[in-house]
Amino acid sequence: MRPTVGKSANFSALDKPMSTTSISRLNSSSNVRTSVFDKPTESVGAGGLNSRDEQAAMDDRRYGYVRGMIRQRQEKEAETAGASGTPSRFKLKFGTGAAFHHTRKKGLDWKLKEMRYKNLKALRHLSDTDIRFFGDMVKRYALSKRTGAGYNWIDKKHMKNEIARAWHAGKISRDDRKDFNTMVDQLE
Repeated sequence: MRPTVGKSANFSALDKPMSTTSISRLNSSSNVRTSVFDKPTESVGAGGLNSRDEQAAMDDRRYGYVRGMIRQRQEKEAETAGASGTPSRFKLKFGTGAAFHHTRKKGLDWKLKEMRYKNLKALRHLSDTDIRFFGDMVKRYALSKRTGAGYNWIDKKHMKNEIARAWHAGKISRDDRKDFNTMVDQLE
């Protein structure tokens, strides 16, 4: 054996024996095929299915199993949503800063009116002036924030204090105050 020096010492072809075993010889049975394009035999690829009816029945069982899993997941999500205790009817998200729009289709006025008409039984006591009061209050806080910033707990506390002052002054009713406080809690 000759001495090796430098980086080429690790890659010298004279020092290494060549590989003599191919991957196809590792498997002892001669009838096993590994090509994706080969037609599967009954014992290897098709799982022993003889007809389309059996394949369709297996597909139906798989479909039923997946549907059952989806149903269980939806029930679990419904339970966790019900356990959170926050009514989803007041979930509100408005842009802040330059992204805040008061009158556009997805703006504050449109979303408040949509929320009111979707929940007529719960929010029937809110008048147009009450909705305008809440919209103007949120507008003042939204425009003072930078674009994309959310409402922190200090902003929500200030909004609740403003709602309480309006209630004490007689501008809004007790039910309005309760609903507005819930809406402020759920602002994002």
